[in-house]
Amino acid sequence: MPKKRHLEIIEENILPKALIIGGGHAADYLVNRLIDQGCEVVSKEKPQDVVGHFDYIFQFGNWEEVEEVKNHLKKEGKFLFVETEVEENIGAITGIRVLRAGDLNLWSPVELVEAIFRTIFLKPENTIVDLQKKSKIIRKVPEKKAPLEQKEKVFQIETVKKENFDLVEKKPAFCLKKIFLFFSLFIVITSFSFGGYLYWRLLILQNNLRGLQSHVASSDWKSAVVDLDKIDKEVKNFRLIYSFSSSVLFPIREAGFFKNIGVFISLAESLVGNTKELLTIFSQNTYGNASLMIFGPAMDKNEFLRLNRQVAQIKQTIILAKKQLDQVNFFLFPKDSFSSLLLVAAEKLIAIDQMTPLIEKILFADGKKVYLILFQNNMELRPTGGFIGSYGLLSIENGKVLDFKIEDVYTADGQLRGHIDPPFPIRKYLSQPHWFLRDSNFDPDFGFSAKQAAFFLQKELGVSVDGVIGVNLFFVQDILRVTGPLKLADFNNEEISANNFFQKAYSFSQDNFFPGSTQKKDFLRVSANAILIKLSGTNGAFWLEMLPKVKKALEEKNIMLAFADESLQAFIEEKGFGGRLTEIKCVESQNNCFPDYLSVVEANLGVNKVNYFINKSVIMEKKIADNGEITSVLTLSYENSATSKVYPEATYVNYLRIFVPKESSLKSLTLNNIPIAKEDLTVEGYGADKTVFGCLIRITSGGRGTVKVVYTLPRFLSRDVSSYQLFFQKQGGDKISPFILSIIYPKNWNLSPANFKSASAREGEVYYTTDTAVDRIFGVNIVR
Repeated sequence: MPKKRHLEIIEENILPKALIIGGGHAADYLVNRLIDQGCEVVSKEKPQDVVGHFDYIFQFGNWEEVEEVKNHLKKEGKFLFVETEVEENIGAITGIRVLRAGDLNLWSPVELVEAIFRTIFLKPENTIVDLQKKSKIIRKVPEKKAPLEQKEKVFQIETVKKENFDLVEKKPAFCLKKIFLFFSLFIVITSFSFGGYLYWRLLILQNNLRGLQSHVASSDWKSAVVDLDKIDKEVKNFRLIYSFSSSVLFPIREAGFFKNIGVFISLAESLVGNTKELLTIFSQNTYGNASLMIFGPAMDKNEFLRLNRQVAQIKQTIILAKKQLDQVNFFLFPKDSFSSLLLVAAEKLIAIDQMTPLIEKILFADGKKVYLILFQNNMELRPTGGFIGSYGLLSIENGKVLDFKIEDVYTADGQLRGHIDPPFPIRKYLSQPHWFLRDSNFDPDFGFSAKQAAFFLQKELGVSVDGVIGVNLFFVQDILRVTGPLKLADFNNEEISANNFFQKAYSFSQDNFFPGSTQKKDFLRVSANAILIKLSGTNGAFWLEMLPKVKKALEEKNIMLAFADESLQAFIEEKGFGGRLTEIKCVESQNNCFPDYLSVVEANLGVNKVNYFINKSVIMEKKIADNGEITSVLTLSYENSATSKVYPEATYVNYLRIFVPKESSLKSLTLNNIPIAKEDLTVEGYGADKTVFGCLIRITSGGRGTVKVVYTLPRFLSRDVSSYQLFFQKQGGDKISPFILSIIYPKNWNLSPANFKSASAREGEVYYTTDTAVDRIFGVNIVR
């Protein structure tokens, strides 16, 4: 059962994009801070690897590369250069901010990132902030003012002649007047005192909020609980002074700002209480620790469900609080800080709430279950995510992980008896007459490839499995963002982190590698064990950070699932986590709709890890003729940044397949404007509703290549068609690439985007830029 698709508003889901170049450990912490602030973060070591444009750019060191990196900054974006060594020509480039930090190892990541945030968001352009010495405050020289004598006003006390009053008669009025004046003065003094106290406490509260945000970003849940205790104390102080003041200042307690303070205190009490209870349960309960996923005591199902209910409860509390907070406003109230914290917390809890039913079904299935884990190395891209260099066998029973082993795929493939014909491209371009587990994922539909992998495992090792889970290195990188850097004792304390994991994996997969060598397997095994040890040393609150990463990986196809249990698999596919190629049709709510489809699938057949160096952009042009015929022009621009010195055998040998609607007619397919020979092209059907165009292309190291595919759709846009939908499906394991959609239509037509905003000012064109991070639907309304 395919995922039930909806026509979602694309524009509202686009996050601000941030680019980080260099930075080491500080960059790891900065990545987490930016992600928790709602940014999509790209981290690169070299400017040459950067593709696309960004709202924020953080560059650590190498001033000579600033000009090149700045080309990737959006028009209204912000650029911060962090000086790590003394640079001679700083200031020669305008439009950026500079933070002089020196040796990053001397700084606490928390302090450094706070300074980075202050500089990029609070300082104007062309500002240099020096952390290594006290900043010099330069003030403009004020204009010369008139002499003070001329400015001063002379106040004289006027003497009012006393009149004779009847003291007996006027005394009550005089007393009332004194009482009124005294009471008014008391109200004013009390109000100012209350305001001053409120301001002081708000500053303390704001500082505690910053600490909470920092510790949540770094997954330091123990410190987060301490921060919550401090915030709880401040909220109680607020409640005491508010209760006292509401009695004393009864004339103004119905004022809007005073009521808002009361609403805020009630919200804060509810939020702090619920959050502390949740973190305490996760932190102290042995069932809430990492044994949920790793060796240790079995997870009790009832306890698991209780935790789920607790998560759902606090999720609803936070969502409600966020709505109420939007209505609260009073002087000096740090509304943005509170709102940002609630938004991040709500997003994480929603993700956890959505993930727990899936985890429950996997962990607490009836009886012992054995799952095949395919480690797909997407530095050598294959149709479902990457070359299967290693595999694991995971055994689970009643919430307890019984066993988890990682093996080299060649160990299993060496035990295959008999012959199985491989797919034609493997036989032709790899000169490989046999088919093995390592190449079993050649079908881009993970459901079919998973069955093939399970088949090979049974034939090679005699092991039957209850499901197949495909993961790639992007998911491992996300885990390392949560765990932080880890040392590998078996590799001379080599340190792996989210920033360097691809480089390390690439290095250990290439150096002295030969089929059957154990170095690659050992590196992955040791890395996996290091991650498991880290997880086992954390409390359950760690999973508040981890589960949203799992959901993100499932949505981006960095994890794909296929299970033998039909009800479980139906649940997975309904959520869109099965990596299946979807049926070509419009969403159910659309009548008289014209469906279109595109999926670009690549297979690296060069026996190398060159996809680490490959960057790509995708342009899809749709040209509608007066008679409704649609001509499609797909342009794929590749860049291979590998150099022969670093990687001598770095040609990208890419068996490329383009999946389009059935019976689409191929007009031309070129590489760098040179037509691909007909004998090197394949055009064949796939499933019930698709046609595939396939060919082999080569992009040499340091080279570029542009593939252009021109085809027409089998159907025309008839007059009764009122909407058009293009469904783009991404390939699992592929890097996120820029995606441009252009639709050119006749003058007597009117096309308007249904779920995105066109950026074109030209008449007769719909134009939109996004990326290939997830599957996307582009809906357009048509009037003729």
